[in-house]
Amino acid sequence: MVKQDAAEALRIADHAYVLAMCEIVSQGAASDLLANDDMRSPYLGGRAA
Repeated sequence: MVKQDAAEALRIADHAYVLAMCEIVSQGAASDLLANDDMRSPYLGGRAA
């Protein structure tokens, strides 16, 4: 799934890949990525999930 609302996508996904400039910069359990402050700021708009 490709989704502009990453936080919403992570809430329904089991596993996720974070892409930047066509490269995987992170991957793992969606719940872990959603809780990760390093991912939240640049990729989720800094909002708490």
